[in-house]
Amino acid sequence: DLSVLAEAVAGAAEGIETVLYVQLGIGIGGGIIANGSPVTGAVGAAGELGYLPMSFGDDPPAGSGIGPWEWAAGGRAWARHGRAAATEPGGSRLRELAGGNPDDVDAEVVFRGIREDDPASLAVFRCMTYRIAAGIAAAVCVVNPECVLIAGGLSKGGELLLDAVRDELKQLVPIMPDVRLAAFGGDGGVTGALYKATERAFDALNPLP
Repeated sequence: DLSVLAEAVAGAAEGIETVLYVQLGIGIGGGIIANGSPVTGAVGAAGELGYLPMSFGDDPPAGSGIGPWEWAAGGRAWARHGRAAATEPGGSRLRELAGGNPDDVDAEVVFRGIREDDPASLAVFRCMTYRIAAGIAAAVCVVNPECVLIAGGLSKGGELLLDAVRDELKQLVPIMPDVRLAAFGGDGGVTGALYKATERAFDALNPLP
């Protein structure tokens, strides 16, 4: 919530009335701005995107507390699928990029393979970007945002990731939003908190008559 607030006030969504913020990391979370105001829900749980019931048959461990979509498309999934690909006959380059140990394959290693056009890495990439786009599409169809902001560790994939997600997303939604990277990255929450604190301090020091 604080991250999307920061982006709306002074970041990549400045001046945009309706925004969906998607934090893609080990887990997946989100934030929503609608008609210029943050949407927190009845008990503050709006934006729990990781719990969207989209597992693609790749279900999280029972009792783990991990949401289906974040297990299927977050950083853990990139690592799991990358490690599996690295053990296959065509996974030699992925193994090399991980220093010869398939257990060391993670999203960063997969992206390095993608940039070399490694077939095994590209197969993982296509699977993961479709899953990401499908989850975003579910939220887009409900929120109808003008803009979708991508943040979190996976956003380090930059335009490579964004282009793939855009291509998949446009096939899944009736109205395509603008998809862009968040401006503040990992500092969004801190920036939003500072803004909120400053706003409250100003109100306290300058009470309305």
